[in-house]
Amino acid sequence: MGGREAFTQAGLPLAATERLRVVNGIAQIWSHPAHSAHGAAALLADAYPGRHLLGLGFGGEPHPGVKPRTAMRDYLDELDSRKPAAPIRRILAAYGPKMLELARDRAFLAVEHAVLFETDPAAARTVAREHLHTYLTTPYNIAKFRRLGYTEDDLARSGSDRIVDDLVFWGDLATITGKLRRHLEAGGSRRHAGDRHRTGRDRTAVLARTRRGAPPLVPILWTPSGWIA
Repeated sequence: MGGREAFTQAGLPLAATERLRVVNGIAQIWSHPAHSAHGAAALLADAYPGRHLLGLGFGGEPHPGVKPRTAMRDYLDELDSRKPAAPIRRILAAYGPKMLELARDRAFLAVEHAVLFETDPAAARTVAREHLHTYLTTPYNIAKFRRLGYTEDDLARSGSDRIVDDLVFWGDLATITGKLRRHLEAGGSRRHAGDRHRTGRDRTAVLARTRRGAPPLVPILWTPSGWIA
């Protein structure tokens, strides 16, 4: 979660539960040197076997002249030069084809999808648009959506109903699980469909809604071992 240290944040729900599986989404490589990320992930893997999934991403402040794929490859090389006592599973935040190839070869591909337990269309889309603000205002996300076939009308303003409904599954439990199931049937276990990130403003708005009793957004991640919530 933006504004919070990724590994510490992951440790909180792990320590408070016995079976919950947690992915830290996402630890930026510029904020976490490889040796530090290795140490933190190794500690969580040792303390909570099979329950932590290391999530890494290039994001953060701009780095002119630095190629994301090259920087991530070098980072993974340093991680792999160390020998953890327990296996460290990992995923990469990937948008473009080259980074997706790196994730396929050096980690594994996963699908994350936000879901919202809200059956009123207007209320659901209002919360969803708050969540999607960063996606619809950053160049690399916009480029990704264009590659996926979304039009300029879909991307304009706060997003069309079409793109909002595609990126945030809302409704009752049966509706949401049905959409997630169709995601898997379409090959969702083998491709990355997006990641979740909110600006401080958007997170504050969503959390405020939750405190007032509105249903919160829930990130869902599919891995070869199953869904992680």
